[in-house]
Amino acid sequence: MEFQVPSTHSRGSTQEAHMIASYADGSVCIFDATTATKHSQPPLSAGAAVCLAGLECGPRLLFGHARGELSSIALPAFELSAAWKALVGCKVRCLCAAGQDGMFLLGAENGELQLWQRRDEWVQAGAAASPDACSASAGAVASGTPEEGAPRCTGGHLCLVSHAGGSSVGPRGVWRCAICTARRKDERWCCAPCAESFCFECFPRRSAGKASDRKEAVSVDGSWVHVRKHSSMGCAVVTFKDSSHRDPVLARFALGQPPLVLGGVLVELKPHWEKQPNGSREEVPECAFAGWKQPKDAIACRLGARPLQACLERICASLCPVVALDED
Repeated sequence: MEFQVPSTHSRGSTQEAHMIASYADGSVCIFDATTATKHSQPPLSAGAAVCLAGLECGPRLLFGHARGELSSIALPAFELSAAWKALVGCKVRCLCAAGQDGMFLLGAENGELQLWQRRDEWVQAGAAASPDACSASAGAVASGTPEEGAPRCTGGHLCLVSHAGGSSVGPRGVWRCAICTARRKDERWCCAPCAESFCFECFPRRSAGKASDRKEAVSVDGSWVHVRKHSSMGCAVVTFKDSSHRDPVLARFALGQPPLVLGGVLVELKPHWEKQPNGSREEVPECAFAGWKQPKDAIACRLGARPLQACLERICASLCPVVALDED
C-alpha cells in the first residue's frame, strides 16, 4: 500500500514530497522524491495492515488491520499514539478521511460503515483519554443496564433486552435472530446501533443461582452440521455430514483470516483427532474441534451448542452448489 503526503518542512520555497509505504506484515517505510529511505520501522503491534489513510488533524496516519483494529501514528515524529479495537470478528477494509474536523470513515469487510472523529478538545479539557481518542457515531451503546448473560453483537456492543419495537423489527413486530435466523415476536437481546437481534435460545438469560444450564452436555443436529458440546468446558466436536465442507470452513477461519466470534466469544476451529485403541491418534476427515474460553463469571454470556451449530449450518448451506432447473 502506498500513501503520498507533503512534508511538513520545506527548503527555500520548495516543499519536499514523501511517500509512505505499508507492507502486509505491518511494517512501514518512508521514501523521499529520490526514492531514498527516510524512515523505516518494524511491524505494528496490531499486526497485518490492510489499509491506511492520512488525517489532517494532528496530523495523523491511520492504519486499518486485519483483526478489526485501528492504529494512529503521530506525524512527523512517526510515533504510535493510539491503537484500539473498532470491529469484532471482521476485517477493516478501507479508511477515508473527510478532510475536516478530524473525521474519517471506516469500511468493514461485512459492509458496515463507521464514522469516527478525533477530538483534541477532550485532552484540553483534562479528560483521561489519549490525544487520539475517537468516538464512533455508530458505536454508541444504547442506554440501559445489560442483564445477566447478555451477548455482544457483531460490532462488539453489549446487547440489551428489548421487549418490543426497535429498528430491527419488521412492520408486524417480527424480528429475526442474527445467529439462527429464527423469526419471532417475543423478547430478545438487541443492539440498537447495529440493528441486530439475538434470541434467548441462542444466548439464554443467566442467573448466578442456576448452574444446570452449564453442566449439561448438549447436542444439536441440523441438515449439514452436528455439534456435540462438552458438559462444562468450552469445546465441542463438529461433525460435517458432507465431509467436503470441513476444509473450506477451517480455511475460512484460519490464522490471518477474520476469526469466528459468536456473542463476543472467540471460537477456534481446527481438525479433530481421535485416539485409537493402539494409543495412536488419527484425524477424522469429517470432523472439526471447536474450542473457546468460557468466562468464569457465573452470570456472563456463555457460548452453547445451538449458536455454534446454527452459524456453521448457514456456512455449509452456502457451500452447496445451486442447481438450475431447465424449464423445458
